[in-house]
Amino acid sequence: MWSFSVKRLLTLAVMLLVLVLTVPVCGAERQQDRQLQQSIPFWPAGQMPRMSPVPEKSDRTSTQAEPSFTPFLIPYLLDNSIQPKGAVLLAVDSGAEELARSYNKDGYQAFVVNYRPVANAGVEAQLDFQRAVRYVRYHAASFRIPDDRIITVGQGAAGTVVLQQSNQMYGYIQPTKFIAVYASDEIDAVSADANAIIALDTGMADDFANPGFPATYLAYSSKDAAASKGFGFAERAAENAIAVDVHLEEGGAQQALPTEWLEQVLARKAPSYLDIDQSVAKGAIDQLVAYGGLMHNAERLFYPEKKITVAEFTSMLVRTMQIKVEMNSAGAWYAPFMQAAEKAHLLKGIAEAGGEDDLTVETAKVMLQNARDDLGQQKDMTRDLLSARTAISRGGAAQLIATLLEGEEETYTASFSPAATVANNDLNVGFLATIKSAAQTDTLTLRQDGTYTLVKTMQSAHDETDRFNVHIAYTFEGNFEKSGGKVMLMAPASAAAQEDWGQLAAAGRVKNRTTTSQNDPSILRWFTGAFFSASSEHADMEVVIDALRKSVAFPGEVLHPEYAGILQDSYPNYNFTESAVTFSHGNITLRAAVFVPQGVPGKMPVVILSHGTGGGIDSERGIIQDLSAKGFVSFVFEFAGSGSGRSTGLQSTEMSILTEKKDLMAAIEYVQTLSYVDTDHIFLLGSSQGGAVTAITAPEYGTKIKGIILQYPAFNIVQNTEGVSQFAERTVLGGIPLGKVYNTDAQSILLQFGNVYNYVKQYKGPVLIMHGESDPTVDVSYSQEAAHAYEHAELFIYKGVEHGFAGDVLKQTNLRAIQFIWEHVKR
Repeated sequence: MWSFSVKRLLTLAVMLLVLVLTVPVCGAERQQDRQLQQSIPFWPAGQMPRMSPVPEKSDRTSTQAEPSFTPFLIPYLLDNSIQPKGAVLLAVDSGAEELARSYNKDGYQAFVVNYRPVANAGVEAQLDFQRAVRYVRYHAASFRIPDDRIITVGQGAAGTVVLQQSNQMYGYIQPTKFIAVYASDEIDAVSADANAIIALDTGMADDFANPGFPATYLAYSSKDAAASKGFGFAERAAENAIAVDVHLEEGGAQQALPTEWLEQVLARKAPSYLDIDQSVAKGAIDQLVAYGGLMHNAERLFYPEKKITVAEFTSMLVRTMQIKVEMNSAGAWYAPFMQAAEKAHLLKGIAEAGGEDDLTVETAKVMLQNARDDLGQQKDMTRDLLSARTAISRGGAAQLIATLLEGEEETYTASFSPAATVANNDLNVGFLATIKSAAQTDTLTLRQDGTYTLVKTMQSAHDETDRFNVHIAYTFEGNFEKSGGKVMLMAPASAAAQEDWGQLAAAGRVKNRTTTSQNDPSILRWFTGAFFSASSEHADMEVVIDALRKSVAFPGEVLHPEYAGILQDSYPNYNFTESAVTFSHGNITLRAAVFVPQGVPGKMPVVILSHGTGGGIDSERGIIQDLSAKGFVSFVFEFAGSGSGRSTGLQSTEMSILTEKKDLMAAIEYVQTLSYVDTDHIFLLGSSQGGAVTAITAPEYGTKIKGIILQYPAFNIVQNTEGVSQFAERTVLGGIPLGKVYNTDAQSILLQFGNVYNYVKQYKGPVLIMHGESDPTVDVSYSQEAAHAYEHAELFIYKGVEHGFAGDVLKQTNLRAIQFIWEHVKR
């Protein structure tokens, strides 16, 4: 695809070094000779970080290294005819060679880490071990190992170094956090995370600083007093949702690899970031992580909705394209990436822009085209992504850059919440009904040769709601036919199952199994059904794909399942109270209901709902319950002259969108007096006539209104008065008598602004519009025109839907509204 000669030369050099250093498992050389012939220094010459200058020999203590000592690895490598399962890095007090060779027999490359003595609170020793992990991961291809199967092993005092490194110097934390003078290099740009830890006769008393601390296997002699420290460690780990297993062994801690435990742990993929599960960009972010295009921060937070800067976008692009970066400690952190981008001509044609500036659509277009030119790519897959954007978020940037990786495969995902499906569980064994935190993820891969792979996984969580530790995966392969956004998956030609029932299997209630079959009905039944409601069918299945969001919808599902995550149990769910309130303006008294979530810390965002003609408080309950359960105050009132008659002071024949505008403005003023409302986050939501009223009210408040949501807004109330010179004194709409003022007030907007859109577009904030394609009351074209008029509007049209939302469509629109509010609360 592209050529990077320098990096390839470096890789070749390491591969040659590995060949030279390869040690047959049955070799018998003396350890001293092996250290002399096979040691690999892992710090750059003269660049090893130190806490303080090396003291003279007469002043050194027994815990300080000789000035000439350079930390190094001793590799014990498998014969090239054997494919390694992964890598084990050892820090032990004695018996290193014996342990390393035993790990070779289990199929792992082994590396003994020789680090500086534990001084200065162990910082230098931990830095050495951090560097050793990074060195092996950086050269993973040369050592023939997967970079996500690196295990660290520590014993005794050395084991404490291993545990503390994973707790304090994990991920992408740089040595400069602990050492002032140090120049980072390419190796420091990779993760220092272990994928699993094995600790023998040791423990850690520190609090957990690493939110993603690896799964850990603690082994002790049953007579070792230190075992109590291990149980304390495990208890604190459980409190932090960290998996720690403690094992007591008669006659001494088991030193052989716990292979069964290890394979189970390594099969569970940790999330690349902790805050992307609900993001539409999750697939792209995970793809860039796997490809090396992203650099984690210590907290493992990506902030997908935050605007991205030119520097951040450049670093992501440079890393994804594997362009060599000359790391140095001078200047801003992004300076090396900008320099690398300049050398690679990625910045060609771009006017000077500061690294701290927000990325513009134009700059993104130019940089991506430069990247495509460099890669020799003809097809531009970013056009649709960019055309709908006025600003680019970090998640959006990941989606754009991920298009560079599109090739012979397309991957789509769907996630399922257990809440709506556990109740329909038809499994005979019924176990899944008790696993409340279980979640299913389906991944569909389509290839250019017309074949597909569908992987359905179900995993339970390590938290107080679930102690079962269930992990199940079914894999189906076959042929497909694609037409536009629809894909017909032919009945699978092969199927495989990998079932780990965790504690349920341990209790003898069900058996684990790993099997492959072409016609096993116990596997094929899951092809067309979710885990929670398996189907007896395994015939051809039509699915719908969303190329923008890389999501897939299976029969009977909503097209955009990423929005369903908002209502999953992983998000906070709040109980809420309902209270009746009354407020007034002039001679009008308005009745309202306010729904207040309980237990939400601090003040809460508020959504003011405006109903349509003939609606009222009860007509809005379908969305109120979802809004309030997610921590938003819901305030719904009844317009005077329209509704159930609870509000007084106006007859229906005196009502118009301008009188309702005054009602809504009174509601906005009243809501701001409520002590629990965050007045910086006021949202308006209106349906039908209430949507039109919301749209003409928002400009009066400008940025005071954080965002508006319009559901099938009745802009035709205004537009239908065009060219009419005389209105009837009395008309009836939906059984409600209306007066002449209903039309004359609407026409006054037309006469003043030319059309309703010139009026409503004065609101410059974000707008979400949702409308049914087959609406006979308010044609969808009115919303299309409004979306074009607003500066920042999203329009979603629902095929076959008429006026009003109900059933599955109501659920989907509620989810979109909640997603919209969440996005703008976080900004």
